[in-house]
Amino acid sequence: MSTASSPPTRSAATGCSSLVSLQCSLPRKRSLLPHFLEGFEKILWIELDWLWGGCRKYEEISPPHVEDFCYITDNTYTRQELLTMESDILKLLNFEIGSPTIKTFLRRFTRSGPEDKKRSSLLLEFMGSYLAELSLLDYSCLRFLPSVVAASSLFLARLTIGPDTNPWGKEMHKLTGYKASELKDCIIAIHDLQLNRKGQSLPAIRDKYKQHRFKCVSMLLPPVEIPASYFQDLTE
Repeated sequence: MSTASSPPTRSAATGCSSLVSLQCSLPRKRSLLPHFLEGFEKILWIELDWLWGGCRKYEEISPPHVEDFCYITDNTYTRQELLTMESDILKLLNFEIGSPTIKTFLRRFTRSGPEDKKRSSLLLEFMGSYLAELSLLDYSCLRFLPSVVAASSLFLARLTIGPDTNPWGKEMHKLTGYKASELKDCIIAIHDLQLNRKGQSLPAIRDKYKQHRFKCVSMLLPPVEIPASYFQDLTE
């Protein structure tokens, strides 16, 4: 039996990159896996397939029986091991499986934001989702609240699509509750990921968003330097 004390075979970033690939096969309306990824560093010693099986039981509309998951994993894990993983996931999440995630905030900010002729809402949503998922590759991003990561991703999404316009006006401040200056550290961290300054060896997320169904947003690049004036707080 695999145990949580076994030495990890992959780094946190590699594990998250692999799980993002698996997430593509899950229904989009559910959000347990991304929510669990935010606490992924606490349980790195557990096999990825085992983790995926535990999350997928919640994600599926009509979940298979535990024995079916044993079969899916080629009987690598026993029925009891899968039930143990399910228990570990629920304990890690403190049984709050419906808590808001980065994607929850991102959808709300994107769909409730001011209309912008230069930036279509669908393109913004895809770009924001791409940047939010990139944040999973940087361990240091775990210190930021989900709402901060979502707002920072939207800041960079708006900057990438319309680099000549300040992406954070008074409307965005009021909508998200954050000033640009309060998001600066998170924005810079995700900006480095977007420019391939970090996570170059982990292409799963970038490859995913190169697809036409996501409007190839990972191929769009932001300015190399973000103007300092964009971080200045706007006066009322």
